[in-house]
Amino acid sequence: MEEIFAKPRLFPVDWTMINFETAVGTGNFYSALLNSVYIATLVTAISLLTSAMAAYVFARLKFPGSGAVFAVFLATMMVPGQLTIIPLYIILGWFGWIDNHLSLIVPPALFSAFGVFMLRQYVRGIPLELEEAAAIDGASRVKIFFTMILPLLRTPLVALGIFTFLGQWNNFFNPLIFLNTESQFTLPMWVNQFKGQYL
Repeated sequence: MEEIFAKPRLFPVDWTMINFETAVGTGNFYSALLNSVYIATLVTAISLLTSAMAAYVFARLKFPGSGAVFAVFLATMMVPGQLTIIPLYIILGWFGWIDNHLSLIVPPALFSAFGVFMLRQYVRGIPLELEEAAAIDGASRVKIFFTMILPLLRTPLVALGIFTFLGQWNNFFNPLIFLNTESQFTLPMWVNQFKGQYL
């Protein structure tokens, strides 16, 4: 404690790990760590699959109003998450998902406008002749997607996976709104409990 008020030094005089031991030993650190890991991993995995499928549909399948639907889909990126939190809270309340990890997993996993936009640009860059050749050999749309398109999307999927995982790992706002029970808390929520505790 004395070193806080002493002359500034590059390295401390007394090395100790007691602060880390105190932090980890207080509350449900391992439970919060496990919650953060599995929520971020699940959201990332599901989001990559759903974004890739939606990107393929928007890039290759032309149906009446497809351009308008995609424009509306992209317009949701301009709406701040804080603006939609009340309707989302009401909808999740109808499902009974308040104070449940499903409220943190399902919405971001099934709806990622940024992911769909990014992957759509890559799908449009894949030559259409590859799919036509596979279709001539009798491959269905589903088989073409899983055996040809998805492997070619490895690079953007890795980039999107990193963005998604880090976004969910650092997410503090949604757990703060949707979670009430301490055993359900994620790591950012758990760290927040230390605020002002040792002043």
